[in-house]
Amino acid sequence: MPKLEGQTNYPNLEGAIAILCPEHRTFGRRQLSIGNRIEITLDHMEQAVGEITRPGADELISPAVVSALITEIGRHRYNYPQRAATLRQLVAAYVIPRWSEFAVPLSEIALSNLYSTAMFEALPILAEDPTFLSILSTRIAHDNHFSPDSACRALRLVEVQSLQKVRVLLVSAIKRFRQDPRSDWQHVYVVLFSAAGRSLGWTPWIKLFAIVLGAPKHAEQPFTDRESIDPSKTSTENAEAFAELDRQVLKETEIRALAARLLDLLEEDETYSSAGLLSRSAETRAAYVAGIADACAHDQNLRLAAIELLLWLPSGRATDFAQFAVTRLVRPADKDFMRDLSGHPQRMVGYGADAVRRAAFGARLERDVSLPSAGGSLMESLAEIGVHFPVNEEQPKTWLGDRIAERLIEKTASAVEMRYGKEYLDHSEEGEEKLLAMMFESLSTGFAALDLSLEAIARAASSPRRASVSMRYRTVDKAEEGAAGIKKAKSFSADLCLIVDPLLDGRSLGRRVTLVQAKRLYRDKSLKTNVRWHHSFQLKVTQMSDLMKQTNSSVFLFQGPMLGGRGVPVIPTHLVSALAFHQGGTGTRLARDTVATASRAFADWFTYDLLALRIGDPLEALVTKADGAPGGVPRALLSIPRVEIEIAMNERSEARRR
Repeated sequence: MPKLEGQTNYPNLEGAIAILCPEHRTFGRRQLSIGNRIEITLDHMEQAVGEITRPGADELISPAVVSALITEIGRHRYNYPQRAATLRQLVAAYVIPRWSEFAVPLSEIALSNLYSTAMFEALPILAEDPTFLSILSTRIAHDNHFSPDSACRALRLVEVQSLQKVRVLLVSAIKRFRQDPRSDWQHVYVVLFSAAGRSLGWTPWIKLFAIVLGAPKHAEQPFTDRESIDPSKTSTENAEAFAELDRQVLKETEIRALAARLLDLLEEDETYSSAGLLSRSAETRAAYVAGIADACAHDQNLRLAAIELLLWLPSGRATDFAQFAVTRLVRPADKDFMRDLSGHPQRMVGYGADAVRRAAFGARLERDVSLPSAGGSLMESLAEIGVHFPVNEEQPKTWLGDRIAERLIEKTASAVEMRYGKEYLDHSEEGEEKLLAMMFESLSTGFAALDLSLEAIARAASSPRRASVSMRYRTVDKAEEGAAGIKKAKSFSADLCLIVDPLLDGRSLGRRVTLVQAKRLYRDKSLKTNVRWHHSFQLKVTQMSDLMKQTNSSVFLFQGPMLGGRGVPVIPTHLVSALAFHQGGTGTRLARDTVATASRAFADWFTYDLLALRIGDPLEALVTKADGAPGGVPRALLSIPRVEIEIAMNERSEARRR
C-alpha cells in the first residue's frame, strides 16, 4: 500500500482509494493508463474496510468507491471465501443505512457491468430494489445500446417480489420488442418469466403469458413435447431458462389450449383482407368468445390472467373485440381485480379495465367526464348508455334475443323517463298533449344514438343480427280522439297510438297497436307559496269503457312528479278501471298513492311489454284506425301525437373500412 502524506485517521482506506480510484488524468478525449496498478492484499483490504465506520469517513466514500471496494473484495472470494464474505458484510452494513443515497448510482454502476455479479453478491437488496428495477425497465424500453443479451443478464440477477414488478418489466420488454422485433428480444420474455417463476412460483398467469409471448410453439396443435428452442442457438443461461419454461408448461394442456385460442386473435392480420378471426361471421366470433370462457371456466386465476392478457396484448382492429370478450369473461367477484388493473403500468390496460368496470359493474370514475357520443367504440357505447350489469350471467328476456340490446333500450327509455318525472314541476301546466310530445321527442333522439350503439355491439361480436330502433312522429288531431272508434265505441279515446312493426330476418311478425291515454296530476292552486299536488288523478269513465271495448291493448300513462320511484307510471286500462271503482264513488278518480304502487315504470313496460310484443293488438281495423287518413296527419307535435316505432333484427352491416 502506498503511504499518503497527511493521512491521519484513514491511512489504509485512503491508500486503497488511491489505488482503486486514482485521479483520472485525461489527454484530449482518451484516458491513458500507464503501467500496472499496485496490488492490494486481502490484509490491506481488511484494514481499509475496517476504517469506513470511523467518524468522518463518509467524505471519502462515494458510490464509485463502494463499487471499487466490492469488486476488489470479489477478487478474493474464491481463495478466501469466508474472509471475503465478512468484508462484503461490512461494506453492506455501511451502505444499507444510507441506501437512499446509493440506490441510483449503484444501480447505474451495476447495469454498466453486468458481466460481474459482485455487486449483487455484496448487496442482495439491489436485486429487488424498486429503484434498480425502475432503471432497468427504463434501459430496456428506451436505451438502444442496451442489448437483449444485457437485458437477459440483468433479469437473471433480479428478484421480482410481486406481480406488479413483473408487469413493469414486461411493459418495457414488449415496447422494445415492438420497436425492434428481433428474435433475441423474445428470449428476454422467457428469462423474465423464469425470474418471476423463481420468485413467485409458476402461477397460471406466468405460464399463460410465457407461452403466448415467449414460447408460442407450445400452443401449436397438435401439442408435442419438443423443446421450445434449440439450445445450441442461444447462451447456456438462456437455454436453462427455456428448459425451465418447458418443464413447467408442457404438462399444462388446458393452459396451452387457452393460449392457442388467444393467439388466434393476437396473430390477426392488421389488414382488412385478412382471412382471420375478425373477418369471419358474427356467429364465429361469438363461438370464439364462448370457447375462451369455456377454456378457463374451472380456474379463476387462469380466467383473470386471460382477462388481463386480452386487455393488454391485442392491437389494431383486435382491440375492440378483445374488450368485448372481457365483458363476457368477468364475474361479479372480479370487481376488486378490475379495480386493481386500473393501476396497471401499461396505461391502456388501466383505461380498458375502467371501461369494463363501468360497463359490467356500474363503477363510476372519480369524477364525471363527458364521453364521446354513442356510435364510437363498443366500450364507449356501453359506458355512454350507462349499462352496468354482469352481461355474461343474464339471459335475454325478449324475442330480440340479445340481453345487451334489451338493457340498452331499457336504459335509454329510463333516462328519458327519470328526467321527465324530475322536470314535471317546471312543466306541469303545459298540458298532457305537449308533455307527451316532449317526452317522445326525447325518446326519438335517444333511440337515434342507440341504433349506432347496437351496430357497434353487433360489429364487435355479439350477434349475427342487428337490433335497430327508430321512431317517427305522427299526430292524431283532438277531433279524432272524440270521434267514433272501432267496434261501435262512441269515441276513439286515445291520446297516443303506438304501432310496433317487428321484423325478424327481414320478415314482418305483424304490426300491432297499443292505445295510450295520458292523465296528468294537477297542482293545488289554492296555495300561493308551497307547491302541493292534488290527491288523485282525474279520470273519465267513458274513456275507459271505450278503450276496453276496442282492444285489450291499452294503457294509462300518468304524468306527475316522481311516484314510487317512477318517472312515468303505466297501468293497463282494465286495472285502472277496477281500482278506480274499488276506491269508491263514480270511478272518476284514482289516488296517486295507488298509482305509485300499482304501476310499472315506463321504461320497464316499454321494453318488456311493448317491444317484447307481450302487448299489442294486430286487429286490422285497429291498425287502420291508428294509421289515420292519408294526408290528414298534422305535423305539429303540440297536438296529440301518434308515434310509430319500428323494431327490427336485421343482418348486420359490414364493418366500416378505415
